Amino acid sequence: MAAQPRDLYVFQDGAREDNAEDRDKCGEVRQVVTSLTEGARTRLHTFYSDRNLGCGPGPASALDWFFREVEQGIVLEDDCFPHPDFFPYCEELLEKYKSDEKVGFIGGCNYGYNPDTADSYVFGSGHHQTWGWAAWRRTWELFDYYLKGWDTALFRKIIKPYYPSLRQQEYWIQIFEKVKKDQMEESCWDYQFYFGNWKHGVLAISPVVNLVENIGDGQEATHTQGDVGGLLFRTTDSIMPLKHPEAVMRNPGIDDYMMRRFIIPYEYGREGLKRLPYRLNRRVKRLVGHEGPWIRRKV
Repeated sequence: MAAQPRDLYVFQDGAREDNAEDRDKCGEVRQVVTSLTEGARTRLHTFYSDRNLGCGPGPASALDWFFREVEQGIVLEDDCFPHPDFFPYCEELLEKYKSDEKVGFIGGCNYGYNPDTADSYVFGSGHHQTWGWAAWRRTWELFDYYLKGWDTALFRKIIKPYYPSLRQQEYWIQIFEKVKKDQMEESCWDYQFYFGNWKHGVLAISPVVNLVENIGDGQEATHTQGDVGGLLFRTTDSIMPLKHPEAVMRNPGIDDYMMRRFIIPYEYGREGLKRLPYRLNRRVKRLVGHEGPWIRRKV
């Protein structure tokens, strides 16, 4: 294990009920995890669930456990490969911003956005930054899995500083209404994480190069089966030493880039013009109390 962390925390969800293949794979993974720390100075901490919690409650429970144990830390999903610089990048920024409550978390992904800056990172909403990231306990304490504080009118005010475009706001409102309804059929935790950050007006750090490659494609993938628009298998690059921005200020370009390039590209250009009557109809229905169709989660 090249990174050699002092403490390694590993969460594994339980096998699905009456699924022998799942049980076998869970056992194989546990053997691999144990072998990683044999003879190393790393202290291994495990949370192996005895039942299948799913893609929403599972990670949420894991992160509850993790941030009870540590004041700050680095989080990686199982299908992600970090660049070696990802770890010193996170360590330096965790220390630099640990007392700055304007900064919520440190993302490790870049999907092609090239800001006009000599700095090593910019600040944005943090959406799509949770495949490899780092944060503090204070940030996780903002998390509300069931969105108890949800209110559509309030959310529009919350989201506006991050996404001033009306079409972008409509997208997020529909997404979060669906999350509030059933947590995307208990398949997500990250939207709720973003909600907690946005509700409290904090920003996330996004690097100017990609530091985390997601390889989670294939038939067994949950959210990334097939073409997801170029988000997966992105090459990583070096970022150290870091050049820090002079101030914590939102870069509006990164969030707009993600919306136009990956999230709702069909709402822009010629296709966007074709959809204008649909968008207007949807807004009218919302005003008179009729809900439009849900937008399915793409990743």
